[in-house]
Amino acid sequence: MPKKAYADPNGNPPVRDRRLDVLRFAQQLMLFGFAATVALSLFTFRDNIRDAYAEYRSSIQLEETKADSRINFEPDSSNIFGLFGNNLAVLNQGTYKLYTPAGDEQLAMQYISANPAMSVSETYVCIYSRGSTTLTVTGQTSKAGTITVSGGIIDVVQNDAGYIAVVHNDDRYRSVVSVFDPTLQLRYEWKTSEYYVQTAALSPDGKTLGVAALTQDDAVFITRVITFLLAEENYHSVCDIPETIVTDLTFLGNEALCAVGDTRACVLNLDGSIRYEYDYGGNSLRTCDYDSAVCVLSVVDRTSGLASYLVSLSAGAEPVIVETDEIRWIDVNSGYVALLYTDTVEVRDTMLNPLGKPVTVYNVRRVFMTSAGKALLIYTSEAGVVDLITPFLQK
Repeated sequence: MPKKAYADPNGNPPVRDRRLDVLRFAQQLMLFGFAATVALSLFTFRDNIRDAYAEYRSSIQLEETKADSRINFEPDSSNIFGLFGNNLAVLNQGTYKLYTPAGDEQLAMQYISANPAMSVSETYVCIYSRGSTTLTVTGQTSKAGTITVSGGIIDVVQNDAGYIAVVHNDDRYRSVVSVFDPTLQLRYEWKTSEYYVQTAALSPDGKTLGVAALTQDDAVFITRVITFLLAEENYHSVCDIPETIVTDLTFLGNEALCAVGDTRACVLNLDGSIRYEYDYGGNSLRTCDYDSAVCVLSVVDRTSGLASYLVSLSAGAEPVIVETDEIRWIDVNSGYVALLYTDTVEVRDTMLNPLGKPVTVYNVRRVFMTSAGKALLIYTSEAGVVDLITPFLQK
């Protein structure tokens, strides 16, 4: 136990323990060394610290940067969203509304449906109730008209030129596909008692129709992709895709089709031959999206669920595959691929090269990419138009 200073009974000054001075000096020396070490570290690793700080700033970019606009809409668990041009279309069981990027309500109409569905192109928004026979077609500011078919509607697809293909039932046939031109007049119709049509696609120039249909081969269901030239009555080509059920079909330009199934995706020539295919193997399809040039898939490891991959399919190149975190939503538009992860958003090009760093977000339900290269983030009761690319582009 160290000695303490004490008072002499004879009145002499207190005796000072010199070890206290040594201890204080050692403490001051340690403090000086620590401060010098911190200063030297800051100087030595200043570039690393600057990069880390920039990364941190970018991670909170979305929260700190004011959105170009905010769009407020009624929260509803049945809300269906679509991007009509750069406008936000919102459909639920009671209403259809269209909002401008500035947040103004551009079109509102009552639409009562227990099972609403929506198809969006650059020309029209088609709203309908699955199983009904009537399709309501709207433009940017008003209702464009209605289309009535002979049986319950299964699916509706469009191209950006304004052509509409309606897949529906009929009392006398298994499936019917009716194609309407931009004036909403019936242009072509295919009726079949042999196939159950899953979905359809229209070429960008409006000259070719593709359908994905289920049929049987030796008591086993297979998907048959059939193409039609709208100027002719007979089949143009037929291609069988075994061991898969095609759920999405899209044209890649006017000369190729991409068929996305539960086990593989195939790029087909219009003569019915398979240009190439991508087999998911041990992976499962999570989600996909496409435009007229590329189809982007997200697949996840079926057994562990730990590995996720992005796959880009186009008409003129082999598949591009990159490993990513698990993806909740994909939107492809005008050469941009917007990706929503669990708590971040990222933008890539169609070759899957990142165009910026991932940005932290919270409670985002959907993401859409506008043609202007800005992201439209959908929350529970509002949406925000945010520039996610420009702040991170390398100059």
